Amino acid sequence: MAGSGNGRLTEIYDRLYAVYGPQRWWPGNSEFEIIAGAILTQAAAWSNVERALANLKAAAAISPQGIAALSEGELAELIRPSGYYNAKGRKLKAFVRLLDARAGRDLERLLALPAAELRTLLLATHGIGPETADAILLYAAGRPASIRYRCLYPPHVLPARAIAGNRQLRELAEAVQRVAAARRENLQRISRAHRAAREGSVQKAPALSRLPAVCHLPDRRCRDRLLAGPVGGLVKGWFTLTSPAFGCCNRRQVSSS
Repeated sequence: MAGSGNGRLTEIYDRLYAVYGPQRWWPGNSEFEIIAGAILTQAAAWSNVERALANLKAAAAISPQGIAALSEGELAELIRPSGYYNAKGRKLKAFVRLLDARAGRDLERLLALPAAELRTLLLATHGIGPETADAILLYAAGRPASIRYRCLYPPHVLPARAIAGNRQLRELAEAVQRVAAARRENLQRISRAHRAAREGSVQKAPALSRLPAVCHLPDRRCRDRLLAGPVGGLVKGWFTLTSPAFGCCNRRQVSSS
């Protein structure tokens, strides 16, 4: 059964590739640049990642040798635009240590490992989770990998011809638009409540819109940070838990006690 499913996915991929050609989804001039981008883009807009990568290139440090030669402080300063620069610097250093230990700093040799073994090594490396590991497998190592993103992509990333000719894709695009609108509204309400809380004029939590069944909201760690923040008491009644099996979000309302 699993084999037939994989064959069907491969067939779909081949047909899409024949119609649309290579999409060059992940930018990068080298495998290491792709890997560095996959780490730096964690909790960051890609425009900020590009600035960090440009700094590394300008310093001739967009390579395992370049990263290893930098001190943690120097590396953090170069990647500052990507945010969480101290933590991300340690993650880049950790990947280079993996590369040294398992492949003698030969990236091609590391990426040539069997996919399952490589994924296990990546997941055991500080700062690399399932999404980053799968991105490295797919875009740097060129292995078939299904990346379970935490968010739903907006409809405009889907080819217009594909949406127009497929009822399910149209329905998905419409659902994503509804979710995005509800999420924007909730974020705006929380933002207004945050500003009011700082001014000491908020008495109760903001009324949040009820999201559609398909949704993208923070996982447990993000929720915990939100509740611990200055507006935690305002939004305590609402949070989401990420399903470990499917990587999607299940909305749950909790009591305020």
